[in-house]
Amino acid sequence: HRLLIEAGRLSLLLRYTDLTKVILEALSNIRLKPEYLLEVRLLQAEYMVKSLGESEQLYSKSSVDTRIRAIELTEETLESLVRTEQYDLVQTGCTVLWNLCLPLLQTNLRRKIRKALTTLVNILERIQSLDWLLRSQAHFELAKIEEDIEQLDSAKTNLLKAKQLDDTSIYSDRINLALERLHLRSELYKIPENINDRVATIIEQAGKTINGNKNKQRALLIEACLLLAQDAFQVVLDSENPNAIGKMRANPTAQLKGFADHYEKCIQNTTQYERLMSETDQDKRLKLWADLTMIARRQEIWDICRIAARFCLLYDNEQRRSILNATDQSLMPNVFQRDLIRILAEIHFIAGEAEIEFIRERRIELFDTPIRPPMPTVPAAQRVQQQQESDNDWKYYCQWLQQLSTRACTHFATGTILGQLLNESWLVCRSGEYLWNYTRHLFYSNRLRLILDPLSTIVNGLKKVGFEREILLLVNLCVSLGNAYITPLPTSADDTRPISNAETTPIPQQAPTTTTTKKGAKGDQQATAANVVPAGSPLTSVKTDDLKAALDICEYAINQTNEEVAKPLSISIRDRQTLLQLWVTIKQQLQQSIKSSLSTILGDEDENTSSLNTLSRAVIAVDTLSRLDNGWHDNKDGMNLKQVPVEFFFSY
Repeated sequence: HRLLIEAGRLSLLLRYTDLTKVILEALSNIRLKPEYLLEVRLLQAEYMVKSLGESEQLYSKSSVDTRIRAIELTEETLESLVRTEQYDLVQTGCTVLWNLCLPLLQTNLRRKIRKALTTLVNILERIQSLDWLLRSQAHFELAKIEEDIEQLDSAKTNLLKAKQLDDTSIYSDRINLALERLHLRSELYKIPENINDRVATIIEQAGKTINGNKNKQRALLIEACLLLAQDAFQVVLDSENPNAIGKMRANPTAQLKGFADHYEKCIQNTTQYERLMSETDQDKRLKLWADLTMIARRQEIWDICRIAARFCLLYDNEQRRSILNATDQSLMPNVFQRDLIRILAEIHFIAGEAEIEFIRERRIELFDTPIRPPMPTVPAAQRVQQQQESDNDWKYYCQWLQQLSTRACTHFATGTILGQLLNESWLVCRSGEYLWNYTRHLFYSNRLRLILDPLSTIVNGLKKVGFEREILLLVNLCVSLGNAYITPLPTSADDTRPISNAETTPIPQQAPTTTTTKKGAKGDQQATAANVVPAGSPLTSVKTDDLKAALDICEYAINQTNEEVAKPLSISIRDRQTLLQLWVTIKQQLQQSIKSSLSTILGDEDENTSSLNTLSRAVIAVDTLSRLDNGWHDNKDGMNLKQVPVEFFFSY
């Protein structure tokens, strides 16, 4: 019996769920002793979640319901173990319960596990567990749930217990900040003397009035921002006020140029605040600005969101980042410092979104050129001079909008850099999702070169720290980056305008989204990433180094999507087709042989007989054949392309 149970645990650890199922069925047919029966129930609870496969990490209703059922089964088993005094298994059961609860600790789901966490902390306290850190974390998370439902006394009790159990002070800063906020929340209508406390009180008030009047919420946020940076904030706030640039000018393009100048001049005033940063508690100020940014984002008060994010990101400096690279034990970051850098990454994402909203207020998308306003009627003698001035003003305004677009994409790429420093792949995936969702219009209008740098940063980040289970996101971004390398830059401002429907390559049908982000919905990752350059079309002004870089990216993505590498993830030939076609395009431009490279990217044909591999070879053969018909000659060790597709389809 013991051997079967241990085999079941090992098979779960290695994700051989089919074997676990067989073992559990065998155990169910055996008359087990009570102590073994309870241990099997713990194994059954873990199996319920692991058997979801790729859906385990998703937040669909069925996946969450399955996880909750597993948590309830573990709770019942733990209570039975305590009653039967099997304390050797209680600690194991508590660890299983905690691991099952972890994915549900998000703000919108954590109330569902309040009972489970209460059971966990009570049992660990009853057996006087020596796992202090687990107990401290459980009390801290339970305190946040109690605070959500206005059980402030219970939340305070749990925070104090978490602080008492944190004997190594790993979570001390995090717990102390939570206690301070909880104290301010319990005395919400008293005015604190300390500025930081006053701002925290306003944040609590604003957070409680999310569904209230938007003007009142805006007033609260402005009041808090003025307390933190009175003069500098007011100047930056005026940057988006078109009436602040003075008298309306006769020439509309001059008016637009004046607005751009005024905006850039105003946002430079953050340097005044930067000089005063060293005189305050920087960690607390960072957290306050971050909270203001997140509340403004949640309430879609975009101008306050942009400005608060701008002030918050002043704290993202080399000194703070260097803490993560410290080798000296005394200088290494604690959990709270890592929390702050993680928050900065999220603020970069929000700042990028806010910049895009500002661009959309100009009625354009990223990197698009707006419609030029008509010239006013002027005397004939002044027409040439006025036209020249108007052209210069318009060019300046368009370049300014391009700079704003670049800043937005840079924010997403910076989130990747911080994710790499933290070695957290989910942050890198988030940055890729943001860039993919907001720049897809560039993928269909041959302007990918405009986002080459952020795309390159994000793909390199995915290569370094991994891509979790987001294999479709990896394919989309790699195809986009490959196309960015082989797409020349627009030669004029007119090339950045959105192209008409008649000129746009039809967007393929999009499959339903199968995955979601950590905080909710994300963009459709199963849509084809970009239009591969059609067979036979010339690629002008592309350097050989760029083509080689694109080839490396494609071969990396193809390798990661091979079945033996991608397991237990899966990818269809539909998702892989665009990637393979792009690879053929680049090989054509480099004038390299297709046949001699197939074994490098797909393995030996005789050894790898999977359906995905066979279909991939067919896609490459058909695409290469179409290029031969368009005049391309693969004269280096050529393959009999006219036979491959025919033989394949007859044998399939």
